[in-house]
Amino acid sequence: MTTLYESTPDRSAVGMLTFCTEHGFLYMLKDNLADILFGIKLPSTGVQMITAGCYNQEYRIIISARDGKIYNLKNGKLSTSVIQPDSLPVAIARYNNNVAVATMNNTITYFNLKGKAQHLLPVTSPVTNMDTIVDDVTGIAKALVVSFADGHLRVYVGKFLQHECNLHGPTTAMFCGKYGREDSSLLIVLRDGSFQARLLHRSAQFSENKELEMKPPPEQDVPIQVPQLSSVFTLQRRREAKHGVDMYRTYQYDLVWLKLMTARAYWAMLHNGAAFANETTAAQAGEAPVAVTEPESVDVAREEPAGANNMEVNPLLAMLNYTAVRLTGTVQGMGPVFKIKLSLQNSTKTALQDVYLVIHYQREIYKVHKHIIYLPFLVPHINYHQDILLELREGEVKGEGILIVATAKDNASSGGKPLGLTLIDIPEAQVIEGLFQ
Repeated sequence: MTTLYESTPDRSAVGMLTFCTEHGFLYMLKDNLADILFGIKLPSTGVQMITAGCYNQEYRIIISARDGKIYNLKNGKLSTSVIQPDSLPVAIARYNNNVAVATMNNTITYFNLKGKAQHLLPVTSPVTNMDTIVDDVTGIAKALVVSFADGHLRVYVGKFLQHECNLHGPTTAMFCGKYGREDSSLLIVLRDGSFQARLLHRSAQFSENKELEMKPPPEQDVPIQVPQLSSVFTLQRRREAKHGVDMYRTYQYDLVWLKLMTARAYWAMLHNGAAFANETTAAQAGEAPVAVTEPESVDVAREEPAGANNMEVNPLLAMLNYTAVRLTGTVQGMGPVFKIKLSLQNSTKTALQDVYLVIHYQREIYKVHKHIIYLPFLVPHINYHQDILLELREGEVKGEGILIVATAKDNASSGGKPLGLTLIDIPEAQVIEGLFQ
């Protein structure tokens, strides 16, 4: 049940009572409330209804029916354009040239008069009531007011959330309009029987370009906790600043060599499927990997811990030349005890017997309970796993990496070269502990 103005859309103007019946009829009474001015049969029983315009000029009546559809009545004629929401409508409201429909699946959808959806707003709670704040002078809707079953009330400007507050209870009825001397008031009746009257501030601004006016998130002002610089990081930073050019040249040289060795291995695999170890005669003979001028040897100064053992092994060159056993490892733990998860794979076509894993480490800094591991048999292309416990001695912080070498019992059968190796870097125990302080 609602009112349609007769000549002018003014609150003091003459209005005609419009209502729907249980039998699916819509009636409009004259201003004397005794005679029927207009009546029409609807496809279904009307549940909610909103009106716009004047009877003597042009008007529309939008009816939410019990069958879940929303019908549009223009100047007494039922339009063929029907709005069909994806669920049963709970509340409807007119928002300028669109119809806002709240459904039972917790969504608010804006439809045009032709039944096409324009915007969809998902909500977290069922909608109980919905109304619009209209400018009395222009007749344009400023905002859409929505109340929810959890006791919250939201004000939307288009598809943007403008304001949200808590009513401390679900609403039963809600109306936006003139109350006393205030042109824009919100009257609310709660389920517990209480009544609330909220007045709109006269300087309130409503803008649909809210995404351009949004301020940065408050998390932006929260400072990030930067950990303190460790001695290892400071020494490495000085070393890179002093020898940056030489380190970059060495890196480029090793990178080109790595690409060349990878291409050779791929070419050998496509032709005969042989292991890469059989195709590295040039690298074993010490020849230059590429046809370019070899860069001068770079002697980069490095700060060694006291008592450190200098292992004259190039891990990159060894990994490229000897891949009969592929070794990969990861480090677990925060110190001073670490666990090395080692993975082995026989990359040749034949099985390997009597393989030993030899662990090279700095005995002054680390302590390994078992530095030689015996593997009696390695089947090709099957992953084997070994766990190695490593303990940092008291008073030490960090040392060089741990070198793990796979070698055969009869080393002469592999040309005096190891079957494979890997260099594992052990993290600094003091830095990891500092993260939880």
